[in-house]
Amino acid sequence: MIKSFPFIFFSCILLHHVESQLPAEDDIPRFWPMPSSVTMSSDDSPHLALTDTFEMTYGASDVGLDSDIIEEAIDYYYDIIFARGTGKDGQEDDANTKTLTQIIFARGTGKDGQEDDANTKTLTQLAISVTNPSADKTYPSAAMDESYELELNSPISTLTSVSVWGAIRGLETFSQAITMNRELLIRNGEGMNIADKPRFSYRGLMLDTARHFQSVKAIKGTMDAMAQNKLNVLHLHLTDGEAFSINTETFEEFPLLSQRGAYAPKLSYTKKNFDDLVEYGRLKGIRLIPEVDVPAHMASWAQGYEELISSCPTENPHPEWPTYYSPADVTNERLYSAIEEIVSNLVSSFVDDLWHVGGDEPQMNCWSANENISKYMEDKNLTTINLYQMFEERYSRIVEKYNKSVTGWLEVATLGEIDPARILINVWNGNEQLSDLLAKGYQAVVSSNWYLNYGGDWTSYYNDDPMAYAVNNTDSEKANILGGQACMWASAFDTGSNMEPAMWPNAAAMAEQLWSAEVEDVNKARTRLSQHRCRMKRRGVAAGPIAEDYCGDDIYVRKSNTFFAPVNGFPIWLDNDTPPP
Repeated sequence: MIKSFPFIFFSCILLHHVESQLPAEDDIPRFWPMPSSVTMSSDDSPHLALTDTFEMTYGASDVGLDSDIIEEAIDYYYDIIFARGTGKDGQEDDANTKTLTQIIFARGTGKDGQEDDANTKTLTQLAISVTNPSADKTYPSAAMDESYELELNSPISTLTSVSVWGAIRGLETFSQAITMNRELLIRNGEGMNIADKPRFSYRGLMLDTARHFQSVKAIKGTMDAMAQNKLNVLHLHLTDGEAFSINTETFEEFPLLSQRGAYAPKLSYTKKNFDDLVEYGRLKGIRLIPEVDVPAHMASWAQGYEELISSCPTENPHPEWPTYYSPADVTNERLYSAIEEIVSNLVSSFVDDLWHVGGDEPQMNCWSANENISKYMEDKNLTTINLYQMFEERYSRIVEKYNKSVTGWLEVATLGEIDPARILINVWNGNEQLSDLLAKGYQAVVSSNWYLNYGGDWTSYYNDDPMAYAVNNTDSEKANILGGQACMWASAFDTGSNMEPAMWPNAAAMAEQLWSAEVEDVNKARTRLSQHRCRMKRRGVAAGPIAEDYCGDDIYVRKSNTFFAPVNGFPIWLDNDTPPP
């Protein structure tokens, strides 16, 4: 495929700051997350200016490749690269309009931050090569190869990857190489080489659609932001006490789960919605994992089928909502029929290998306080822990019956004791438990310190290294740390008001920890993240600031190196006597 951007578009590009460029240091490409290796030929290498005939081409080394994944990615990044903002309303008069050719080569003498023509070369093409196109038309997976190499030279630069997944990660990096303020220019780009691959295979984000329903469009917007930060797993928490967000109106046995358990029947996701989201994730290299959380958090199920949960009013801390903390009645066979109907209806949409069974915060005292369940345990000589283990084993077997692998919250390992060979554990309550899990043979991802709904300064997310919790573990055990994920619990957040600023850029800080082989000191990373936050904002993500800057549609100006979380409502400096420059 070859795509070039029409010249007529460039003739209308309006960059009204051309005559007075901003300081050169604010134009340096600052990548996020930091690639494994960035090599420049020299500090004064020529810049690369994209020409009005710039095109992206792709193909395979041995066979023809017609990948809709790359085709979509090229279309997306053309929009990202060339749809440069022009100010408040995007309109200027003809007298203040220049063609791209005029802009690129109208270089100044240096006093206003511009460069001479002699130090600028043209870039006419980015040639994309996928050496193993066998992954074409398939879905992202735990085994996907996301490595790539980007070589920048005039007039043709190259992007080489083993798979389409590496190619789309490399296109994101290429888009970030283009300066924030100058015209379509890669500063000192001639001879730059980037060799990159992820540190961890699982780099995730969890969205809670049960506490506040999120539209398909909003979830796709989150996936766009994830791709910009090279996150590759979207975990959808679909059911909880507040709402059951899976549409079940076509179910034969349990159609009322969503008809009565959702906030409203239409506030639930149909199979068509899930198919759409999974396909969108495929084009972004993002895996989608569903969570149907059982045995706790099931009040919404009881709106249609009260018999599925345990009644224990004496133990419920919320008398105004008598069933809120009531767990599943794991002695009722209809519960397992309901779970199987859900799994059987969703497995064709969620193509990923993993299915999340939940399993956290079981209110087992409710089982002891329920007369029927208590008698069941007595007759079978079971403790509440045994009852929980029995349930988790049966839920896991249902999932495995449909050729899915099980993932679940921490308790499925610490209480459920599922065979480590059969489950991936999501550590949500104390990363310090990771070492023991690894020693027992479990694979795990961590989330404990990456709860976005708790807020906090981005530096705490950035500095939390999953490997730091593998104390005294062998190399083979450490290899079972697959990565981590940030969690956006939505009790007090929704997409129409405050969710995006709570997610970004804190999730971006985590993303670099999971992607990059080495992370920088936070004081060095701060400027890169500040600029990256502006990139995200320009792409429509309401990411919050971390430094004093101006992030406009067409200019970015950083005024300080440091911005810290407020204390008593006021910003504080590293050195209270001397604010940073």
